[in-house]
Amino acid sequence: MKFRKLFGVFFLCAVLFVAVSLSAAPTPRELAIKPDKSIVALGYDRGHIEVKFLDDADIGLNESQIPYDRSSILLKTAEVGVVFETI
Repeated sequence: MKFRKLFGVFFLCAVLFVAVSLSAAPTPRELAIKPDKSIVALGYDRGHIEVKFLDDADIGLNESQIPYDRSSILLKTAEVGVVFETI
């Protein structure tokens, strides 16, 4: 009799555990909507805004507000220069 009661409690706990696990299934998170471009608001000094690139590229703006490679390694090709000058 004691074994049967213990088995009943164990079975009930197992069923409750499965029910709670299935009801609390994770849902995928919403993806952030990223803007097509960023606009610097008035009052901010454009010369002191930094952007973190995923590949650790050291890109900055020169006096003409054109992007350039501060390390002089990544952007030596003429094609890349043309692309940045049209931005």
